[in-house]
Amino acid sequence: MTISNLIENDDVLKFFSGNKSLVSSILKSIHIYEVSELLTIDIDISLLYSHTSDIFRIRFQGVIEFSFFHNRDYYFYNIANLKFLTINNNFYISLDPDESVASMSHKDNDYILSSKLQAFQVAN
Repeated sequence: MTISNLIENDDVLKFFSGNKSLVSSILKSIHIYEVSELLTIDIDISLLYSHTSDIFRIRFQGVIEFSFFHNRDYYFYNIANLKFLTINNNFYISLDPDESVASMSHKDNDYILSSKLQAFQVAN
């Protein structure tokens, strides 16, 4: 595995807001682990409409809260819509958001709230 072009925090949000949008991408994996007593979650995402077959890892460090649910009756995991934003200097993503509210909502599903954010391209 090679890693290229690490970006952090607000730059991650900017990067995935343009032609590298996470809408219509596929969540390939979720990795949950502890580093120096801080919870970290990595999500690997394959961008469907990229000109290349890009896979990116988004790393949420200092996780404050998260929730994911899966039922085998549903396909894992196409991202049809999402929220990806900052809330009080923290970073928030919901992969199954309440679309009636633009900010964080108690009706959002499959979400992560963390204090730090990184992203990089992963190639096998």
